[in-house]
Amino acid sequence: NLINGMPGPENHEQLVNVSKICTEFHTYAFEWTPDYAKWTVDGVEVRNMTGSVVDEFNQHVEDGMTFHFNVWPGDSTFGGN
Repeated sequence: NLINGMPGPENHEQLVNVSKICTEFHTYAFEWTPDYAKWTVDGVEVRNMTGSVVDEFNQHVEDGMTFHFNVWPGDSTFGGN
C-alpha cells in the first residue's frame, strides 16, 4: 500500500489473495517508478497504481525515505493452516 497525504496519512489499502500462503514459499516484489507502483507475487502482477495517487506520493519523497515490508506468521486462527 502507498501511504501518502499531507498532513496525512491517506491509506490506499487493497487486500490480495495468495494461494497456499502458509504452506509454500513465495517471492514478493515491489517496483516504484515515477509513473507507477507495482506489486508482484511469484512474478505475477497483483496490483498496479498510477495517476494522481503516485504523483502525490512522488511529490513528497525525500532523501532517506524508507520502505517497510512486514510478514506476519500465523496459525489456523490468523493466516491459515
